[in-house]
Amino acid sequence: FAYDILGVAFDENGNGWMLEFGLTGPPYTAYLRSIDFVTGAIGAAKPLALTGGAQIYTTGTGDIAISPSGQMYFVVDNKLFTPDYTSYSSASPTMTCTYIDSVRAPGGSLVGLTYAQGELIAAYSSSCRYREVNPLTGDTTLVTAPAGTQSTSDFASVISGVGASKRLVSYTP
Repeated sequence: FAYDILGVAFDENGNGWMLEFGLTGPPYTAYLRSIDFVTGAIGAAKPLALTGGAQIYTTGTGDIAISPSGQMYFVVDNKLFTPDYTSYSSASPTMTCTYIDSVRAPGGSLVGLTYAQGELIAAYSSSCRYREVNPLTGDTTLVTAPAGTQSTSDFASVISGVGASKRLVSYTP
């Protein structure tokens, strides 16, 4: 692909959604692409129309996640967005992508985003800190991990009950 790929998230049906950016910029154009890991079909890159005058000037770090209710979020350039990925197959040449607000980073770069125990959680490159992200404002709150907790600098989301991911993580004796 002639794009800078930021990440892939999976919806409740096991469909993959790849967030990518054009190579010319700044500012950079964001795109969303569907990926069907069962059939191998890769959809066209559809541009995201960012609201609120938001621009993306840096694409090196960030992540994408989908909540259990189906709401997609991504953070890039310390900005929190929610694209309307359900309109991917519409005839419109772009998809609306709502800019929520800046994410208040504690230092370091946001490198992981996931939805866990009803909360949007971010991981940062500085000291592997975890922060809860308010999806309405972009504000963050420190998550205190118990002693002995393993650290990570990126998150992965696998919907284990569907398609290729079911075969990947399922075990049948």
